[in-house]
Amino acid sequence: MRFAVVGISEAGPLQLATPVGVRLNSQQLRYLKKWSYTNMDPAGYGNHIREDLQAVGAASVDKQYVSIKLEGGRNRSISVDDIRPINIKRTAPLAGAFVNFPPQDGGEALQMIFNFDEAQPRARDKAGKDFEEARPGGLYFHNRSITLREGHEDSVVIKAITTRWSATFNIRIDYHVIGEAMESKHLILSNNGKPFALTALHCTQSTKLVPDGYINGRISYQDIWELGSTAMVRAANPRNHPIGSPYCLPPDAKKRAA
Repeated sequence: MRFAVVGISEAGPLQLATPVGVRLNSQQLRYLKKWSYTNMDPAGYGNHIREDLQAVGAASVDKQYVSIKLEGGRNRSISVDDIRPINIKRTAPLAGAFVNFPPQDGGEALQMIFNFDEAQPRARDKAGKDFEEARPGGLYFHNRSITLREGHEDSVVIKAITTRWSATFNIRIDYHVIGEAMESKHLILSNNGKPFALTALHCTQSTKLVPDGYINGRISYQDIWELGSTAMVRAANPRNHPIGSPYCLPPDAKKRAA
C-alpha cells in the first residue's frame, strides 16, 4: 500500500512581497524592465522569478493558490479526513519589494480555503463566486472526506487568504486506509523544503466604496513593480502608492463587494 503526494505547485497570479531590506537583484530587475505583452518571458526567466524570490523570504500577497496532487494506494483506497495548516507563524505584513502581476483568469477549480485571519485556520468550503471572489464558508471536512481510489490520482486546490498578517505554515493531511482498522496517519507538506508563505498587502489607508465606484486606498513598500497597459511599471512613490478595489478594503466592505 502506498499513499503519496506526487506534486505541489503554486498556481495563480505572480503577486509577491519581500521582507523589508530584501531588494530585487539585477536579474529580477532586468526581467521586469523587459517584460511586455509581446515579450512575456525575457531571457527565459519567467519560470524562476517566483522561486528565486521565495528563496529569499518573499510571500504571496493577499492570496495564494496551492495545488496538491495526491496518489492513492496500490492495493487499498484512501480516505483523506482533514487538511489543515500547521506550524503557523504570524508577523506584520511584509513591506520590502512588491511585484504585482494581477490575476488574468481563475486557473484550476477551487476546492477549499484557509483563512489566516482566523485564530485557528481550518479547511473551509468556498462561498459566493469561484476563484478570485470566493469567500470562506462552512468547514470543508465537517460532513465528508476525500476518497482516493487505488492507483488513482486527484488534485486538491487550496486558496489561502489573509487581510491582516504575514503568515508562514506547513500543511498537514490526515488520512486512513479504507477497509483497515481506523488508524489515522498523516503527511506534512512544505513548499520545496520551506514553509508556505502568505502576506496581506501593506495597506496604510483603506479603499472606500462609494455609490459609483471607489476611492483609492494606499499601500507602502520600498519598491513596487506593477502591470501597466502593456509592460511592467515601477512606482514613482512606492511609500505612498494608490490601490483600488478589491484591495485594502475593510472586512465589512469586502463582503459588500463580493
